[in-house]
This record gives sequence, structure tokens and C-alpha cells, in this order.
Amino acid sequence: MGYTGKGANLYELKYSRKISTFFSIETGLEYSLNKIEKGYFPDGIMHYKELNIKLLSLPIYGDFTILKYFFVNAGPTLDFELNHQNSQSTFNQSGLGFEFGIGGRYSFKNFTISLNPFYQKHLILQYKKEEYHENLWESGIKLGLGYNL
Repeated sequence: MGYTGKGANLYELKYSRKISTFFSIETGLEYSLNKIEKGYFPDGIMHYKELNIKLLSLPIYGDFTILKYFFVNAGPTLDFELNHQNSQSTFNQSGLGFEFGIGGRYSFKNFTISLNPFYQKHLILQYKKEEYHENLWESGIKLGLGYNL
């Protein structure tokens, strides 16, 4: 009958390269573990099954700095679902996704701390064409610690 999100964890290593005083290009590597619950009733009784979707993503973001401490970042992600099985009742989320975020950052000496609320949608474009596909959507807040070389 449907899917319900039951939590997720996202880990990210990121590299940022300043192009100008207000614009940077960011890339890196993201790993996310999404826990979902599928509800279905084949025999008239509601059944639930817990599923995990593990993704490895390669993002390319544009980062625009606003008023020194705030930023907007957005861009495509190349997603690869790890350990997807054909018997799994979710669509493979491998394909092209998109992320958008707004946040703040503060730098002191060579260190930076950031807080970045974000929204991410996977499988906007997929490798295999199918009539219908379901997309994984994520939203949350990233807490980042960085070192400026």
C-alpha cells in the first residue's frame, strides 16, 4: 500500500574550491543509509516489512555565499544503490539525483563549522527506462566540520 520513512544517516566527505569571493564548486563522496517500512496486505491483513536503501553518491554543487555567513548550495548527484536485489520491492535508486540546501558557516583560523538544512531527490533520471518509478526523497540537516588548507 505504501512506504514510510523510518530514519536515515548520511556521511559526507567534501572538497570545496573557491572560484570567486561568493561562489565555490563542491564535490565529494556521500554514503546514506535509509530505513523504510513497506505496508501491504495480500491476504486482507496488513503486513509490514522493513527495508534498507544504501546509496553511494557523487555530488557536484554550486555554492553561493550570501552576506558572509550564509550560503545556498545546489546541484546534481550521481547515485549508485549498493546491494540492490531484484527481489527487493523498491526500485533501484541508481541514477541522477538533485540536492538543494540553505545554510550558514563560520570560520575561525583554519577551521570552519557549518549547518546545512537540505532536500535531496534521487532517481530523477535513471539508467534503465521503466514505465513508472518511485523516487527516494531525503531531507535533514548536515552538521559540518572543515579544515581550510
